[in-house]
Parts: sequence; structure tokens; C-alpha cells
Amino acid sequence: MVVTTGPLASIVPASESRSVAILIILTTFACILLNELCPVTFDIIAWTRVQSPKGISVASFLGISPTTGFEGLIRLLTWRTGSINHHWWVFIR
Repeated sequence: MVVTTGPLASIVPASESRSVAILIILTTFACILLNELCPVTFDIIAWTRVQSPKGISVASFLGISPTTGFEGLIRLLTWRTGSINHHWWVFIR
């Protein structure tokens, strides 16, 4: 189905292959942005929690930290601390 009239007709390319190529480019761009946004968000949360009056445990800080790798997150699940708050952050990541 080809739409040649209307307000969006000038934005959408007439060629199917061109439409798919534009969609792939925009999807890739969105994935790159999300890939950068998630670690930055966790980093902001970590440092905000560290600076709060109550502070944060080392386990929770490592669970939030974007530099903690997959193996580190798995090891954090086995840590025994006074609370299990760090498990929450590990599962979120």
C-alpha cells in the first residue's frame, strides 16, 4: 500500500528499501543512546546514594556501579551482609 497524499507523505520515503534502511539506522542510533544512558544513570544513582546522610554499603555501591562486570554481579549475590539491599541492585542491572 502506497500513500501519496497527506501530511506524512513527504516524510516517509516512497521506496521500501529506503524506508527499511532509514528504520535500521534510527534503531541503531536508539540502541547506542540507550547503551550509554543506562550506565550513566546507574552511576548518578550510585554517587547520589553515597553522598546521602545514611550512605550506602559497599555491596550496594558495587551492584549499582556500571564498571562491575557480569562475574562481579554474580559474586555479589553470594555476599552475606547486614542487609540484602545490594541484591536488589544486582537484579535491576
